Amino acid sequence: MTVFFVDGMDHARFDALLAEGRLPAIKHWFVDGGVGVDYAMSSLPPITYANAVSIITGRFPGHHGILGNRWFDPDTFELRDYGSAATYRAVNDDFTCPTLYDLLDDELTVNVQGHTRRGVKVTFDNWASSGIDWFLGDYSDVDARVADSFAEVARTARRKGRWPAVYFNYFPGVDEVGHRFGSDSPEYADALTVADHAIGEIIAQVEAAAAVEQRYYVLLTDHSHVPTPAQHACDIAEEIHKRFGLTAAERGRLSDADIVLVNGAFRRVALHLGGAHDWDDPPEPERIARLLGNPFIADRGPCVTDIPGVLCACTPVGADAVLVVGKSGWMRVERRVVNGAKEYRVVLPNDATSLDSRSLTVAAQIGDSDWHTSREWLATSADAEWPDFVPQVVEMFDSPRAGDIVLFADSDWTFDAHWRGGHGSCLACDMHVPLFFSGPGLPAGGRIHSGRLVDVMPTVLDMLDHRDRLAGAPPIDGISLLSALRVARPAN
Repeated sequence: MTVFFVDGMDHARFDALLAEGRLPAIKHWFVDGGVGVDYAMSSLPPITYANAVSIITGRFPGHHGILGNRWFDPDTFELRDYGSAATYRAVNDDFTCPTLYDLLDDELTVNVQGHTRRGVKVTFDNWASSGIDWFLGDYSDVDARVADSFAEVARTARRKGRWPAVYFNYFPGVDEVGHRFGSDSPEYADALTVADHAIGEIIAQVEAAAAVEQRYYVLLTDHSHVPTPAQHACDIAEEIHKRFGLTAAERGRLSDADIVLVNGAFRRVALHLGGAHDWDDPPEPERIARLLGNPFIADRGPCVTDIPGVLCACTPVGADAVLVVGKSGWMRVERRVVNGAKEYRVVLPNDATSLDSRSLTVAAQIGDSDWHTSREWLATSADAEWPDFVPQVVEMFDSPRAGDIVLFADSDWTFDAHWRGGHGSCLACDMHVPLFFSGPGLPAGGRIHSGRLVDVMPTVLDMLDHRDRLAGAPPIDGISLLSALRVARPAN
């Protein structure tokens, strides 16, 4: 099983470059030679570390506790940031649920350059060479070096007397180029072609290795990548201070701030308000109301959704509901458990539309007051502008690290003017990702309708004939897609 994780592979630009013939290896092995998922969804929030953990645990971020590249824990008053050479691997100590590697602890597993790898047997970080490349801004050279590691992987396999059950390859350069130049840039296209070439080299070498019997391949990413022009940038901390007189801090003496603000990948901001007496106390309703006003009346008062670029604000209401406030309305997303199965519904105002016409389509397509399962919501909302939002927004708030209020950015807006691209919002341009599987018994050029990144882990176990290992593990959010992949319909 060889996995290719290309960080920040934007769905729209991916399709465009395929059409231009610039991704020949991916087209040959995955688009024409494998099965693609038409509507594959990232986990909410669509941010790297949140989804890197979801990929190897099969759990949503609200259930494994890694809510982004940066997160704040009000219970421990800890602000974690994985954005440096000293901290980028600390994520492996910050969650406890079993990983794919933990469940394959009797197998040889190999990781190349991946930061999230708890339980893997062997890792090749290319630390010296890739570290220099990254420091010099040669991000695509870092991706090219992933293919160079194959010789070390093969030597390890010979020494161990078996090929890795999982051979995981991580390409970080594409995402960094997307942040710096935008996914609509020539630089981004060039970066993705470098990754494609490296993928082709690795597959050619795996195919030539006689020890590899069942050659399954997976191509995935963690999120899409949205170009964000400088004129569509907003400083949330500055706006909150100007509009509400409150201090929102991202660093420094957080205890002196009114709000701890966590800006995740520039298109999602988590606001931690804390209680009147301590940060780990839930905020009183009036503290929430100060930022959201009263969304249930026409004259609601000042609201954070009045800030330019804010699509919506979400806040938990008890343990099983989330209030979603937009610029022109609100909706309430609710969860219940029936016979051990989770169901969700949307409650809309009686005398008004929902947040706006775009979000209304999510509820209207499936019935705006009926209860439905998570997979039903995924299938029905997959092509909506807020795909898979209804089940995932409730699950996100199962962790206190999610925040007391979460702000999602609109279309091409960013919450940091220093970068030309970002991700993290709940829109399709952030959530919809490329996902492909290829291997024995999978119809070449096939397609299935929908799936999630949390489905990768159980699907890989199923492909390796180790699905039974989930039986003794805690419940996960993903499901195996293998049976659907095997009967995938031909591409149109």
